[in-house]
Amino acid sequence: MQVSRSSKAVASILLLLSLAGIASAAIVAPPAPDFRMVMQVGTTASYPLTGTVTPIPDGDKWKYQIDGTYNQHGYEMTLQFVIEPDPSIFGNVSIRNATALPQDYTFTFTLPVSPGFSPSVLNGSIGLTATADATPAIVATTAPDPIYAALIDGSTVKKLLDHPFALSAP
Repeated sequence: MQVSRSSKAVASILLLLSLAGIASAAIVAPPAPDFRMVMQVGTTASYPLTGTVTPIPDGDKWKYQIDGTYNQHGYEMTLQFVIEPDPSIFGNVSIRNATALPQDYTFTFTLPVSPGFSPSVLNGSIGLTATADATPAIVATTAPDPIYAALIDGSTVKKLLDHPFALSAP
């Protein structure tokens, strides 16, 4: 039996199409922006925190989920953040003092913006909750710092809950 040239061409095209259907291209997320998380307990030296970074597709952009759990230096902390390179940061940090003494905790999250822009719109928020078990709890500022400071290029541009501020849970 003789096979015509056109039959061979059709068979070749069908074979290529079937192989193309099996192959798939993986979409690779770009690396997460150069964010930094830093923790300081009391007057000790600050140290970097690292977490698990998971890229999340968001249409034609990417978000990054950051999760971490830390049990060290007398505290227990969990954090969850979603950052978008736009930039926007949404997150939750929970810190529990595991010592019998009051402690000051400083948590810093930095997300650089590139390229720089001017003018800019700035917004931010913070939520505080004080809970107590057998002993009273208090969330308070440490002089002279506020509870929250918004920074642009390392300079404070807005403050939230200036010193002195305290939230107690009897």
